[in-house]
Amino acid sequence: MEHKTPKSNKSVTGSDDGGKTMPARSFYWVVLCVLLALVPTGCLQPIASQALFPRLHPRNPDRTEVTFVALGDMGEGGSAQTHVAHAMDSVCQRDGCDFVLGLGDNIYPHGVHSVHDSAFHDKFEHPYARFQNIDFWMILGNHDWKHLVTGAQAEIDYTLHSDRWRLPHAHYAIPFLPPWLHMYGVDTSLLEAVVGVDQLHAAQAALCGQPGWRFLFGHYPTRSLGAEGHSTSGFVTGALEHLIRTCHIQVYFSNALGGPRMDLRGCG
Repeated sequence: MEHKTPKSNKSVTGSDDGGKTMPARSFYWVVLCVLLALVPTGCLQPIASQALFPRLHPRNPDRTEVTFVALGDMGEGGSAQTHVAHAMDSVCQRDGCDFVLGLGDNIYPHGVHSVHDSAFHDKFEHPYARFQNIDFWMILGNHDWKHLVTGAQAEIDYTLHSDRWRLPHAHYAIPFLPPWLHMYGVDTSLLEAVVGVDQLHAAQAALCGQPGWRFLFGHYPTRSLGAEGHSTSGFVTGALEHLIRTCHIQVYFSNALGGPRMDLRGCG
């Protein structure tokens, strides 16, 4: 949602014998995927329910309406992010918000080094300080993996250091929703590296056969619009599409490649 200045089109030399070059951004994504492929996802330690639940701001489980704001590529702590936060707050003040849905690239552009990284304050706590008694349900994006397991784990652990930030694991179901609404978040960066496939089975178990609305959320979309920068891999697209069809998921929320998106499917 926040405007980002276009990046330079610098190139780096590729590995083919013809001396061809590839864009620096493309080279970065290749390197990141290789590194993520070497990451044992079991190294990520989730937040236990008994530690998470007392920190939450649950709403009435019998409510007949749920209102939330969704955003991703949240910003670099500047004025544009503040303006978006103010607009979000205006909507929530007018309509009431049950929670905020974060769609990845939570701490832009380099993620965090540790749970005590000042970026948490500068790029999250400060911009959203006016949001009181509301949970921000986050999911990891590719920029959140810049420091690999260390950075991803720091974002998970920060859940116990904030009154708003909620990221109990790389993938999870949002708790305390009404029985007619079910939402599950997946880490599309791990899927792109063809690791963490177990999250697809967990999402299927949480969503398939559930009554009412079934929502999925993640960072990468199911389809690429050909925007500048990263495009969704065929494996991610295929995995998400299979999950969406299998569980008759009505909406998939994603962010990358041009801002928040909703992929609407036929209700089933």
